[in-house]
Amino acid sequence: MNTALMHEEINEANFTYLLLARQMILEDRVAAIHCLGITEEMAELVAKSNPEHLCRMPTELCYSNG
Repeated sequence: MNTALMHEEINEANFTYLLLARQMILEDRVAAIHCLGITEEMAELVAKSNPEHLCRMPTELCYSNG
């Protein structure tokens, strides 16, 4: 498997996870924070984000920490 394809698949998996996390947070914030092991601040960020931003978020976080 080439590196570009692997990165694309990882980004897709991260995006799917963030969409599911957002849904959990919007339905039951307290339970989602506990189950996901995230802070209130992270829950707020994910809940406020639209799908386009969630799609970019993993890449932005990866490059900002690297």
